[in-house]
Amino acid sequence: MSPPRRPAPQPGSAFATSQELHPAKSRFAFCLSIVTLTVGVRTGGFWLRPERQEPETMKILVSALLFLLLYVVPRQASAEDTKSETCRITLPGITFTRSLNGAAAHAKVEDGRLTLASEARRDNFRDPDEKLSNNTAPLLLTEVDNKQPFTLTARITPTFLKTYDAGTLYIYVKEDLWLKMAMEMDERNKTRMVSVRTIGTSDDNNHDVIEAKSVYMKISSDTKAVGFYYSLDKKSWQLIRLFKNDYPASIWVGISTQSPLGEGTSAVFEDISLTEQSISDFRLGIAQASLPAAPVDVRKEDSALLPFSGAVLYNNVYGKGDITNYWQLVFCGQDDAGWEWDWPESAGPSMKSYPEVLLGRSPWSEARAGDQLPRRLAETRLTLDFDFATVGSGLWVESFDFWITRSDRPSSKDIVSNLTLWTMKHGLEPSYKGRRTTLRIGGRTYEAIFETPTERPDKPWKTLCLVDAEPRSKGSLELGPLVDALIAHGLAQPTDFLATAELGSEVAYGKGRTTLRVFRLR
Repeated sequence: MSPPRRPAPQPGSAFATSQELHPAKSRFAFCLSIVTLTVGVRTGGFWLRPERQEPETMKILVSALLFLLLYVVPRQASAEDTKSETCRITLPGITFTRSLNGAAAHAKVEDGRLTLASEARRDNFRDPDEKLSNNTAPLLLTEVDNKQPFTLTARITPTFLKTYDAGTLYIYVKEDLWLKMAMEMDERNKTRMVSVRTIGTSDDNNHDVIEAKSVYMKISSDTKAVGFYYSLDKKSWQLIRLFKNDYPASIWVGISTQSPLGEGTSAVFEDISLTEQSISDFRLGIAQASLPAAPVDVRKEDSALLPFSGAVLYNNVYGKGDITNYWQLVFCGQDDAGWEWDWPESAGPSMKSYPEVLLGRSPWSEARAGDQLPRRLAETRLTLDFDFATVGSGLWVESFDFWITRSDRPSSKDIVSNLTLWTMKHGLEPSYKGRRTTLRIGGRTYEAIFETPTERPDKPWKTLCLVDAEPRSKGSLELGPLVDALIAHGLAQPTDFLATAELGSEVAYGKGRTTLRVFRLR
């Protein structure tokens, strides 16, 4: 959000002036004018010097000033509560007990979900120049003991009708002291994460663009720090801001909807929970960031192989150069399997590794598993089921890799083309060179990049990079439409072989963990 978005207040409009937003100040000015008028009428003038005022006039003045103090001061002290009322709205994970700006009247609960509507021109923002402030957004809040840890989490689906429409989570103390995290539509009609911290006046911070319709948000405090996070799957969390928790012992947390420029909107809040625990890793936004407690097997050696449910885990390290202060492993236990990595940021943004799970026969290594691949493209009508969760910091991407070869016993010399499908990216954008377009394949939409040896002479094969428009970590891939697209665009022939189906974390730097639950062909 940028401050210029808020139009100058007009008389009688939904935006109030600073006086209208602070009734106590208006009452003070009104009462002062009454005092002035009263004294002026009784004395024939205004604001006479004391030595020229008659005793009766002085009595009137003193009485009026006493009335002014008795009437205004108590109300001015509680001005921040003038739009507040008690309520009781209960959901499975939280109960809201305070409503600001009529929020309770605009809330609807159905099947464990809460829909909160915003009327036209509603927002919370205190402009640094104090000209465009608006404190009218509806908030539903519940009180929290800030001397204890807490975590507020919710899945939010805003309805975007106008610029700056948003669904939000809040930490709220009073009218000029609060924090909010929002999924908001920006000036270019992109939906992104936004955060605002208000201490007297508001700052304004735009974060990552979110292409999904819904997002998980999380606010967590260990009493010393407060973290803001978002996730698309409630498993891999991205930190957007970290604050010192120097707020009072008792605070409020909750939800809100806003429509600063529009005629109103709404947001759906699901899976809301408020717990008395905090995350333990404020960079990753997770409760724990440790190695598996008791894996059956762990392999830390570069290129190590480890069987997993008909597939093979491959500790693929290919670009470490002279780096020695790193570690990476694959693991497989009774309850979970996957891989972990820790690569130093000082090593730079070049790609270092691709710890992965593989089916088929790799043209690059001894990794091989299963009997369904390699298979000729003309005969490939398989479905790949997958279910994984990744948490991590730094630069990495979760992607599928498919190698197309001329032989069913391939080496790197047999490679015809490579299909890479990005399903989750973290700080990285595709660096492939070549033609870019949008493709619809198998019912899904992808950003597509076609790279040939003309653009990359160091690669004798062709590459198709697909970036999924809706990142996901669980589901199925129909391989038939994918290989048909390769053939249709001249990247392969029907007689070529699909040598591998792979899923891994391509890492530049940072640390993280992927837990793998399902990876199979059918």
